[in-house]
Amino acid sequence: MYQFIHVVGQQGVGKSQVIVALAAAYQARGLVCAGQDPAVYTSRKEALQEAPGADVYFIEHQSEDAVDACAGELVIRLSRA
Repeated sequence: MYQFIHVVGQQGVGKSQVIVALAAAYQARGLVCAGQDPAVYTSRKEALQEAPGADVYFIEHQSEDAVDACAGELVIRLSRA
């Protein structure tokens, strides 16, 4: 079973850094992650097509309107202070 983690925020708020940190934590537990730089995914379909077999998929969104999360999926919203 795989998990989707949606990271939402405008350019420059640190989405990539959050994804790298989370991916390192999941990988330390032996899980395969997909969606870190340079392979950035913007949809569930794209992620599944490009990296079948991953345990954790990271999806980046520039705006809240683009988030297509399903029940049980984690959504992380980032903003500048």
